[in-house]
Amino acid sequence: MRTTKIILPHPLAQSVLACGSQTKNTLCFVSGARAYVSDVHQDMTVLTDRSLFEKDAAYFLRKHPHRIACDMHPDYTATKFAHTSASAGKLRLVEVQHQHAHIVSCMVDNGVGNRKVIGVAFDGTGFGADATLWGGELLLCDYRAYHRLAHIAGVPLLGGAQAIRQPWRLAFVWLERAYGTKMFRLPLKIMKRVYCRNWEVLTRMREHAMNAPITTSAGRLFDAAASIILDAPIAEGEAALAIALEASARRSRTKPAAYPWALVKDPQGVLIIDPVALIAAIVRDIRSGKKKEDIALCFHETIAAIIERTCSGVRRTTGVELVALSGGVFQNSLLRERAQEKLQKKGFRVLTHRVVPCSDAGISIGQAVIAGSSR
Repeated sequence: MRTTKIILPHPLAQSVLACGSQTKNTLCFVSGARAYVSDVHQDMTVLTDRSLFEKDAAYFLRKHPHRIACDMHPDYTATKFAHTSASAGKLRLVEVQHQHAHIVSCMVDNGVGNRKVIGVAFDGTGFGADATLWGGELLLCDYRAYHRLAHIAGVPLLGGAQAIRQPWRLAFVWLERAYGTKMFRLPLKIMKRVYCRNWEVLTRMREHAMNAPITTSAGRLFDAAASIILDAPIAEGEAALAIALEASARRSRTKPAAYPWALVKDPQGVLIIDPVALIAAIVRDIRSGKKKEDIALCFHETIAAIIERTCSGVRRTTGVELVALSGGVFQNSLLRERAQEKLQKKGFRVLTHRVVPCSDAGISIGQAVIAGSSR
């Protein structure tokens, strides 16, 4: 089988096989300071991808790893495989939190050893320690542990995965938070394209906590904003709206200004990034006739400002000045470059991905290093 060899900043005491994520899956086998990453298995719900995964995993298992690592999500195919393999081979099983693995993969990619970093993990979905769906996280972490310092405010993902395919549902959640029932009187094109009775059904779903998991995902916030700005109730493929929003922003010829937003502390001292004012500002600009590409650029500028200001707040309490940007949202080069520029101007050292992908294809090497570093 074909693998990519990566040299780790320091060797692991025990060999590890990491099983990766559900989409853009890779396997990673680590022995000493050498990591071997498999080709991508695009979608583990597809039989051909799952069969290739099992074939590649069998190859690595013949190398007799001491530990096997997997994602915390109980429904992932790779997680179930790891549990079964651990029992059959009497291997130590280590479950790794999704966003923690993202950040460590970025550290490894930059040759950074086991030290504290502020990890900005912005992606679509990751199973959190509280059983909600994380994805807009700031973590203080090293190879062994993480502490959740800040995150985007949680909202219900109405209909579960259906809300990813129909991002108007996410747009409506944020519009309701900004305007309440008055949102139905907003002169937005998207409001005219979706029947109110659909929203009534989804509201009952939320009230009864039926198929409405809470998500803090930055990817889903991008979907909601793109749905409103681009008048796009349906997403035609993975990250399609986020890609379209970035393309629109790049067509702008104006100097962007960040929209308002709020940063508050919850009772546990965790910083909550509240974008309600951001959504309301987008609506005001749409109603005033501002070009959608200019609004899209201001949205990107706002997310970059959120990253910088929140990291600055974390630095005041931790003293940490090293920031790692990881997760699929940072495939958006416009956001990545603006966030990096803002952070560097504030004196941060910023890590971004080089060889290891920032998407879920990079998860497995993060899992392996965390599992191999744990006691």
